[in-house]
Amino acid sequence: MALFTPRTAAEVMRDLLGKVVGRTKLSDINVGSTLHTLLNSVAHEIAATEARMFMLRKSYALTEAVGQDLDARVAELPPVGIARKKASNAAGSVLKVTRLDATEELTIPAGSSVSRPDNGTLYNTVADVTLAVGELTKEDIYIVCSTLGTSGNCEAGTITSKVSFPPEIDEVTNPLPITSGVDREADASLRARALRYVNSLGRTTKSSIEFLGLSFVSSDNVSFPFAKVYEDPEYPGYSELVVDDGTGLKNPPIIRGEDRLVRIPTGGTRFITHQRPATESVKRNHMTITDADGNQVNINDTDFISLPERGIVYFKDGVLPEGGTVQIRFLRLYDGIIRELQEEIEGNVNNGEQLTGWRSAGCRVRVVPPTVDDVSLDIAIIVRPEFNFDVVSSQVKNAAIAFINRTGIGEPFLVSKLIAHLMRTQSIDACSLFVSNTNTPLDNIYTTSTKSVIRIAESNIAIKSSI
Repeated sequence: MALFTPRTAAEVMRDLLGKVVGRTKLSDINVGSTLHTLLNSVAHEIAATEARMFMLRKSYALTEAVGQDLDARVAELPPVGIARKKASNAAGSVLKVTRLDATEELTIPAGSSVSRPDNGTLYNTVADVTLAVGELTKEDIYIVCSTLGTSGNCEAGTITSKVSFPPEIDEVTNPLPITSGVDREADASLRARALRYVNSLGRTTKSSIEFLGLSFVSSDNVSFPFAKVYEDPEYPGYSELVVDDGTGLKNPPIIRGEDRLVRIPTGGTRFITHQRPATESVKRNHMTITDADGNQVNINDTDFISLPERGIVYFKDGVLPEGGTVQIRFLRLYDGIIRELQEEIEGNVNNGEQLTGWRSAGCRVRVVPPTVDDVSLDIAIIVRPEFNFDVVSSQVKNAAIAFINRTGIGEPFLVSKLIAHLMRTQSIDACSLFVSNTNTPLDNIYTTSTKSVIRIAESNIAIKSSI
């Protein structure tokens, strides 16, 4: 698009006066004359028209459009455009429950509710959670807020009330904050997503899959603020879409798969299917294979290949005996947003208009939680004289937890950035970071792999006075 700069009324007036004097015999152009007044009116009208033209041109550029104009531009993107993300529910693997009697197994059913006593905001479990015999506590339970937007975000230790929970549960709390709830998408976010979308139209590139991970909204109206593709150099054609909601997803929604018994047809078969997406590849201990006479058939790990995200196990030719059976048991399956996102990537021939698929032929993309690098640290602060130390230290702790848990997938935690953030946002005069329970200054922390996230729990951070 050629550069276009609208002129001011004074610039237009100067051009008009020059043309009139140069091309006509009129010369009375003094301020207040009839000619000057007429030309001045025309100059203002032309300048206003050029300004409107300039704004109209800007509204057709992704990098310049705002508000409704930006909505209209992204809706025009081929083939069907994209839309501004609505407010989404806050969610995360943050709930910790405690019981006093662990002599029996206890199941917390999906849909059980807890709340914040300060404002009554409700949070619900999305899958059954089982406490085994002898297990007094269960951590990292995945919950979803019942209200939209950032109002569902909360600090650590604020979800403490049971609403519809088994009476055997004595206490509930959230050792980690929830930060994944977002309000209606802002222009800057939508513009950045639109540019990613343009790069994703081929649906096979790394940026395409990351665009999908950041844009996808589940049936529970939950989305992931962090998504990054990890390409495994040891297995060409295989990659993982690592997603996170800010908590590390240590305990994402998982359900037990149904046992499956398959009879091998005459002529044999090369593959069998199972429910998807499984949380891990099918192993030998998941399968029992028998021949036509009911005798168990032993196989090696090299006799088959498991594709857990597609629910397929491929066998080498001749491994499965005709007339025999294959039974698959003990599988666990991802549920909720991970299952739905995986289905979006794989596509579905039975619903091709909606689930067209995003991966390339011959390639694999698995949606997985990140590996979590838990950190611990001490923060020494000097509080401004006019403020209470206990109040400020609590605010500093919450701000530090929120800042660290916003570190992206594969990104390092930089000490200087946290110190600058706390100095800018908290009521303190000085701030230093130390290795937990020592006086050793803390160094920058780097992830153990490009698919890891750095996260910190409320119990792993301590605030102390540096005086």
